[in-house]
Amino acid sequence: MKQLIISVHGIRTFGNWQERLEHLLQAESSDRDLTVINYKFGYFSILAFLVPFLRWFVVRQFRKFYVDIATSQNWDRIDLAAHSFGTHIIAWALYGIDSAARPQVNTIVLAGSVLKSSFPWQVLVGHGVTRVVNDCGTRDDILVWNQICVLGTGIAGRLGFTGGIGKAFRNRFFKCGHSGYFLTADKPDDKFMREYWVPLLLTDVDPILVDEREGGELSGIVLWLLNNAEPIKIAVYAAPFVALSMAFLYLATTARIAQATAETQRKRAEDGLVSTQKLFSELGDLVAERVRPIARLDEVDSLLGEAQGVIGAAQRDDPRIALPFAGLLLTRAEIKSEAGRVKELREMASHAIDVLQQNDQSSPAVQDLFGRANWLIGVSFTGTAADRDTAKKYYDKALAQLEPLGKRFDQTNGLQNDWKWLRSLANVQAGMGDLLLTEFAETDKARQYFQRSIDTWIRLKRLRPDDPEVAYRLSWAENKMGDVLQAQGEDELALGSFESAERGLQPIAERLSVDQWRLTSLAIAQNNIGLIRHAMGRYEQAITAFDKAARSIDTLTSYDPNQSTWLSIQAWTHDNIGATKVRWARAKGDASLLQGARDELKTGLDTRKRLAMITDQPRWRIEPAISRANLFAYEGTEDELARNCSDAADHFDRAARENPSRIGDERDDELVLRSAEFFEWAAIAYRNAGNNMQAEKEIREALKIVNEELPKLPGSRKAFATITQRLEQELQVSAPYKPGACLPQ
Repeated sequence: MKQLIISVHGIRTFGNWQERLEHLLQAESSDRDLTVINYKFGYFSILAFLVPFLRWFVVRQFRKFYVDIATSQNWDRIDLAAHSFGTHIIAWALYGIDSAARPQVNTIVLAGSVLKSSFPWQVLVGHGVTRVVNDCGTRDDILVWNQICVLGTGIAGRLGFTGGIGKAFRNRFFKCGHSGYFLTADKPDDKFMREYWVPLLLTDVDPILVDEREGGELSGIVLWLLNNAEPIKIAVYAAPFVALSMAFLYLATTARIAQATAETQRKRAEDGLVSTQKLFSELGDLVAERVRPIARLDEVDSLLGEAQGVIGAAQRDDPRIALPFAGLLLTRAEIKSEAGRVKELREMASHAIDVLQQNDQSSPAVQDLFGRANWLIGVSFTGTAADRDTAKKYYDKALAQLEPLGKRFDQTNGLQNDWKWLRSLANVQAGMGDLLLTEFAETDKARQYFQRSIDTWIRLKRLRPDDPEVAYRLSWAENKMGDVLQAQGEDELALGSFESAERGLQPIAERLSVDQWRLTSLAIAQNNIGLIRHAMGRYEQAITAFDKAARSIDTLTSYDPNQSTWLSIQAWTHDNIGATKVRWARAKGDASLLQGARDELKTGLDTRKRLAMITDQPRWRIEPAISRANLFAYEGTEDELARNCSDAADHFDRAARENPSRIGDERDDELVLRSAEFFEWAAIAYRNAGNNMQAEKEIREALKIVNEELPKLPGSRKAFATITQRLEQELQVSAPYKPGACLPQ
């Protein structure tokens, strides 16, 4: 039997129970080909859960995932298990699939369900779903609050579903709370899942019937109140919109019935404009700060595109709508940046500048938006040496517009929106540090700008000590400082900085990864730890760090498989693992250490090739060559350890020639050293194969590369000098180097 089981977790968690359930299922499934997929949609906050259309985003995402995976193979059986918000995701995802196209589900197991008790299961059971088992917690107080407060959800995980109950549709009632299915005395416990879920998911056995409900004098009244909470919720949610609509209706009716004085009309129009402007501004903030972090980029961009059309039409009639309109354009520009769409990024940011020209240039809010726009245009020019001066010009312009706002912050102590403007300044300061490091190799100046960014975040922390964004940015600044220290050759200090960043980012990413960029930053810091350890020859520790990074970034790419930045980091991570295994195997002369290296490198290459096709980011178009070079180095190492010296030499030579010697950023020094080292490996293999003439040619190729490319970064000078000295010494060698794995037999 070929079986697929998918689990989905709830809000405010990463669903640790899913892996435990997977282990239980695998242990009991020796009679079948079982695939268990633990679907992760990221940490979903209570605030996000309160907004209906944010829930819809997640449901839509899972629906597409489910249809794709369910139709990808000929499964004999498909089963689903979900807890809390996961029950909402599964149920509404299936409900939204046309019955003719709905993949057949054998068993759905639900626990702590946030669905309404009246959810229309009759549409699904018997029409693509064989049976549903709903486990309820009679002490699940979280669902009581959910029923009272959250529009469009319910309390089925406590009261059960209503309707025709039978063999294909069961409610079970346990004396437990919201997470009692996975915990005993607040500690992880698999007993419930082992006893009540595993048999249902692996067999067709009837569910064990359990009913631990207790009646009481007030239970009927409480039940009635809970079941009729929806009208109250609707009234609460609708109140602001009703009030606003009534206000506008009142103004319109009054204007038609009686012609007020010109001043009164002007005042009403002004009030209406202020209300409209406020609504547009709040829409932009909501999308930028709440929707964008948890939704797929293409969906957010589509939503913003529609909003842009509405606000743009209003903006043509009144320039005072320019600020929210420009802010919306810049949020879309940032999304284009994340997707690697450089041309569209520049167009959006330039459009925002044109819109802002209508406004008072001295206004702090306008200065903030101008600063962000110029910074984003600068970002669009990074990545190529030819454009780096243009990029710096826009960064300088952005800083000139934002730095006065820092002084204003000190004067006002962060009143109103001043803290947001200071946040923009801190981001641009860090961006300038990146530019100076990656494009200009000016490490001292880069370090100064990163320090300025840190200082700016510290100023913000005085005002917002509990703001997770500030804590995140401070930790990320430590990671960036690690980049500078590494570039300056201070590897031990850099490692300490990266490890400090990881410690700071880990709890933030786990607790607040409703903003997936926190988890992205954690993956980058973990990769940096691995790279430093790799450089130090601590290969096993390096792979441990890379494996952590892979888990972090795989969580994100499973959520949005088309997010370009995440794909780039994922490819980089796989490449790092494969390349480290190759060097570890060569260092130890142990072919067993190559296990899995080829698959890692191939995955990295495939991802980079795909990324190069969907982006116009210059760096990402060059990177497939790095992966190809690593694959040739893998082949050479495999041949070398099998004592196939000639084949090994040819593969190392191909690695050296495939590897790009320049990519246009801080990696140039590393790429030069890699090419020279691959030529050196080829020379060793040729000489051990008895071909001294070709060996000498390879060494001279390596020396030529090193001598023609002066190191850009201070930390590379020692490495350049070391390999140059080694190559010059090797030119004097005419006999085989020394006993090793690749000596002729």
